[in-house]
Amino acid sequence: MLSAALGNVGKTTQTQGSANLPIGIAWNMAGMAQTAKHWVLEMAIGNMSLNSQLAKPDVAIITNIAAAHLEYHHDLDTVALKKSRIFDAMQPNALAVVCRDIAQFELIAQAAQQKQLTLISYGEHPDADVRLLSYSQGLGKITAFGETLELRLNVLGKHFMLNALAIIAIAKKQGLDLAKILAALSAFRPVEGRGNQFTAEHAGKTITVINDAYNANPISMQAALLAFADHPAASTQKVLILGDMLELGADSEHYHRALAEHIHTHTARCVLLVGDASRATFDTLKARWANDSTTPTLAHFANRAELKSALADVLQQGDTVLIKASHGIGLEGVFQPLNAENSQPASQPASQNSVAAAILLANSPASKSTIKNGTLDITFAKRADEPKNPASLSKLLTAMLIWDKIHAHGINPAKHCLAFAHQLPQHRQYFTPNEQVSLLDLLSAMLILSCNDSAHLLARWHSGNEAAFVKQMNQLSQKLGMTHSHWTRSSGLEFKHARTTAYDLVILAEHFVQHYPTLSQLCAKPAFHRHGKNWASTNILLKEYPKLKGLKTGNLVGVGSNLILHWQQADRLHFAIILGAANSKERFEIGREVLEKS
Repeated sequence: MLSAALGNVGKTTQTQGSANLPIGIAWNMAGMAQTAKHWVLEMAIGNMSLNSQLAKPDVAIITNIAAAHLEYHHDLDTVALKKSRIFDAMQPNALAVVCRDIAQFELIAQAAQQKQLTLISYGEHPDADVRLLSYSQGLGKITAFGETLELRLNVLGKHFMLNALAIIAIAKKQGLDLAKILAALSAFRPVEGRGNQFTAEHAGKTITVINDAYNANPISMQAALLAFADHPAASTQKVLILGDMLELGADSEHYHRALAEHIHTHTARCVLLVGDASRATFDTLKARWANDSTTPTLAHFANRAELKSALADVLQQGDTVLIKASHGIGLEGVFQPLNAENSQPASQPASQNSVAAAILLANSPASKSTIKNGTLDITFAKRADEPKNPASLSKLLTAMLIWDKIHAHGINPAKHCLAFAHQLPQHRQYFTPNEQVSLLDLLSAMLILSCNDSAHLLARWHSGNEAAFVKQMNQLSQKLGMTHSHWTRSSGLEFKHARTTAYDLVILAEHFVQHYPTLSQLCAKPAFHRHGKNWASTNILLKEYPKLKGLKTGNLVGVGSNLILHWQQADRLHFAIILGAANSKERFEIGREVLEKS
């Protein structure tokens, strides 16, 4: 919304995708037009101080403090203080725009004042500099520094109007053409996954979908429900599909039960809940609605696949459907816009029209075998011989070499420890500096969480230094018959020279599964557990598809997103190689299509 509005008063460029951590921010900035009047960057709470040092913002906006990522940040005051680190590299008198409705506003305001910033507030609070006086059906009455304005948005939801207030605050303070800003806001349409609306067809029925499935936390769930309540569709044709709010930590059940109260006041024909955590929401609603025949139809599904199998019997012609969940639940791929439908053969992933991705599907006997004996059956291949950067898929090869040394020397990997010498970002503190960490935990963090520092430490333990280890990686690769691969880092964190192909990776994947069962079992774990904390696997599909047994993700911002999937059916091992997808969302969407058609 901010980018669209600023684009109406001058050349503006913005963050691509969800690249909002330091590497992604640096990559985005490197590609932004130097002649642009405005750069709009999204910054994640993780490593926020470094993010600020990279971008050195002239204007910082904090829209809310929500119960998101509490698994890493513990409480809302901590979230507020960490978000306030966006001010760290800002110059005195730079602009801090903060929602006055935030409970932790005073904490944030104090941080801004310490940096001598100009603080502007907005919201419904009586003391807000830019205040929303009233809102109904997309029309807002606003007062901005004493001036009364009216704004009508083309999208429903008070949260969109509140975001518009932040932009009006910037326009007023920086002397931008307010008429042009307001015109751009009135014409704004939400981006994909953030409340965009489209027409879809499912099981022969045409429906309207409101896609708010990019992410979810308690505040955004409430906002989405309020916006849906504003929608003019009849309640008898409204369907709620809500999934888990992830990374809420120890309070997850509490927040999911509390969500039931907001759903209870909503009028809809059906409420469909998806995911493990949403079971608490389902149980609460079921108990509350037990003796009331007028309440919506209520159902719970363990994952997206179960939901999709039931939708044909639930949806009706002309329904309006809200989908909302954390990105890891995968609801954004349940429906496709009518103009995006295609008619690919059932054996092929529908997302094969991806410009970048190489895709290979194969299977082999479950008994130990070698591809050289001709036991691998390739059922689909697209661009499978094109060289792509393996990124963190390199860690499979790294793990094999480490395990070979463990086996050769009779080492107990659960007891043999190394000193972890690095400081990870605060949102990923699996280990602390100089902590003694077992080889097994280092391997687990590397394979489940794709921890780069674990890979580097293990490589030095194995060979003395990174260069010597990489040499052994390439020797093993050639020995396995991966003749079109070149490896440059134990972690895969190298942008230019590493390469592999989907054909080579299926060789690696089958060998890994057949000959390293302990490592393969680590890859199948949906989370890494240590010292009472849980960190979710980078492979979000493990929770969605119980049959899935791994195997590994890989991603380099600006280079490509990779995924190796493995499962077993009857006496056959199945593999899907997705290499060089445009982004993480695309790789997982291709993976879902493969799994649902298998």
